[in-house]
Amino acid sequence: MFDQFFKSPRAVERHSTSPLLEERLRYLARCARQGSTKSSLRQIAQHLLVFIDYLHLEAADEISVEQIHAAADRWVRNVTSDSANASQTWNPAAMSGSVNRLGTHRVKRTTETT
Repeated sequence: MFDQFFKSPRAVERHSTSPLLEERLRYLARCARQGSTKSSLRQIAQHLLVFIDYLHLEAADEISVEQIHAAADRWVRNVTSDSANASQTWNPAAMSGSVNRLGTHRVKRTTETT
């Protein structure tokens, strides 16, 4: 499937050998069935790898809200230190919502006390 989105053999290999291959392919197939364009599917595939990297995911386990917040902090540090990406903004709801929509990672509900 990845060879349909990426021209570079290196990109195809990276997507084909990264963790959660079955889950990512299943999600991309679902998005394709729902009418996502090739361009959108390519972007979704890239975002999934970013989520896996920032959340340190290796298996289809549950993730905690704390893991999402830690990943968000890492992302913000990287974006704010890279002036080329300074126009990007962080939206924690978008990230946690996307992870939830993967269907393989459920966010554990925890109560925060202050």
